[in-house]
Amino acid sequence: MGRLIFIIILLATAGLIVVFADTTTPEDDERERKVEILHANSLEHDRRLGPDVRRLLGDVRLKHEEVLMYCDSAHYYGADNKVHAYGNVHINQGDTINLYADSIHYFGERQFAEARGNVKLVDRETTLKTENLDFDIENNIAFYPDSGRIERGDDVIESLTGYYYSDEKTFLFKQNVNVRTPDYTIESDTLRYNTETETAYFSGPTTIVTEDLHIYCESGWYNTQTDISQFNENTVIKYDNSVITADSIYYDHAKKSGKGYYNVEMNDTVERVILEGNYAFFEREPEYTMLTDSTLFTHYNEENDSLFLHADTLESFFEGDHRIMNAYYGARFFSKDMQGKCDSLYYSFQDSIIRMYTDPVLWTNQTQLTADHIQIHSRDDQVDSVYMDRNSFIVSFEEDDYYNQIKGREMTGYFNQGELTRVRVVGNAETLYYPREENDIIGLNQVASTSLFIFMKDNSPHRIRFETNPEATLFPLEDLTDSDLFLEGFRWLDDIRPRSKIDLFKN
Repeated sequence: MGRLIFIIILLATAGLIVVFADTTTPEDDERERKVEILHANSLEHDRRLGPDVRRLLGDVRLKHEEVLMYCDSAHYYGADNKVHAYGNVHINQGDTINLYADSIHYFGERQFAEARGNVKLVDRETTLKTENLDFDIENNIAFYPDSGRIERGDDVIESLTGYYYSDEKTFLFKQNVNVRTPDYTIESDTLRYNTETETAYFSGPTTIVTEDLHIYCESGWYNTQTDISQFNENTVIKYDNSVITADSIYYDHAKKSGKGYYNVEMNDTVERVILEGNYAFFEREPEYTMLTDSTLFTHYNEENDSLFLHADTLESFFEGDHRIMNAYYGARFFSKDMQGKCDSLYYSFQDSIIRMYTDPVLWTNQTQLTADHIQIHSRDDQVDSVYMDRNSFIVSFEEDDYYNQIKGREMTGYFNQGELTRVRVVGNAETLYYPREENDIIGLNQVASTSLFIFMKDNSPHRIRFETNPEATLFPLEDLTDSDLFLEGFRWLDDIRPRSKIDLFKN
C-alpha cells in the first residue's frame, strides 16, 4: 500500500500525464461513458468536497465523448460524472464550436454545461458573448438568461435573453432585441436569425431604420443576403415625405420597390395626397405607384374640402418634378363643390387640370355638364373653368320637369366660388331656358346661333350675348308639348351622381 501511494505522489508532482484506462466490462457499455482525465499537473483527493472528488490543478485537460475541456483547475466528481472547471475554461466540440468562460459546471450524463463569467461561444464566424450561458451540448442548444451580444463581422445583435440552435444555425432573441449593421438597425421584441441564410424573422413591435427608410411592423422577415423583406401587421414605412401603411408589405431594398397588401395607404404630406387600395405596387426611383381593389385617391387641403377619387386602377408617377395621376375603368370623384364620373381620368398637378374621357359627366351645384371630353381647370383648389369638347351639353334643374339646357360643339364654363357664372359656346349653339318675372316662369326661350356667350345667375341663364345673328323664340308654357322641353341628346343623370365619398363605391 505504501508503494502505491508513493507512485501516485511521484506522478502528480512530476506533472506526468494521468490516463485512466478503459476497464469497463460489457455490462458497463449500457452506462453513460465517464468523463476522462487526460492531463493535470497535479491530482489530489479533496474529501471536504466529497469522498470521491478529485482536485485537478494546472493545465487540466478532460474529454467526454466528442467534447474536450481545458482549464486551470477543476473538481472532478467521478460518481456523478460531472466536472466543475475554473480559470480560462475552454470547451471544444468538433471543428466549429468553442466555448470559453471563467468557470463551467459540466454534467456528463446530460452533456450539459453551465458557463459563468465572461462567456464566449464561437461557431465559425459567429461569436456569442454573455455572462451566463447554459449549453446543451448533446442537442447543440445554448441559452443565456440575462443579456447577450452576438457578433458576426460588422453585425451586432443584443438582447436580454436568447437561444442558439447550433445544428440549425439559428438564434432566437427575446426582449429588447437590438440589431446593428453598417446598413440598418432593428429593434424588436422577438427576433429569430439564421446565420446561414442571413435571414431575420421578427415578431412583436419592431422598428427597422436604414439610411433612407424608417419601418415599423409587428411580424415579418428580412433576408440580408438578397436585401428583400416582408413586413406584416400594422406595417408603416416612412421615406422622404411619404408614409405607407398596410397589413403587409413586400419590399426589395436594392430595387427600392415593393408591394402592399390589404388596407394599403400611401400619404404624400407635401403634395397632400393619400392613395388607398387593397393591392399596391410602388417604385421609389423613378417614383411610380399603381393601386387596385377598392382604390381611393384623396387630395386634401387646409379648408378640409378634399377631392376623393375612385376607380378600378389608380396610377401615380412623376414627369419631371410634378405628379401625374391616372384613373381608369369606372372613375368617379367627389368634392363638396364638384362631382364627376367617366371611364378614365388624367390629373396633372403641374397645371391642376383634370382630363375626363369616355362618357364624362360633371356636376356642380344644380348643373350637369357632359361632352365627349371634359377638362377641369382649377386654381387654389377650386374649379376655375371647364372646357367641353364635342357634343357638349349643360343642363340645370329649374323646377318640376323644366330644365335649362345649353348645347354646342365646344363650350367653356367659368366658375366663381364653385358656381357657374359664364358659358361660351362655339359651334351649333342652342339653348332652352325659362325666364322669370317676379320669380314666376313666363315661358320657354329657345335660342340658336353659331356661337354665343351666356351669363348665368343662380344656375340659370340670365343674359345672352350673341356672336352671330341668332334665332330666338319665346314660347308660352301653355303652348309647349313634351317634345319642346328638351334639346336633342338631353340626359338627366342625377341618379348616378355621387353625393358622398361612400357613393363612389356604388355601382
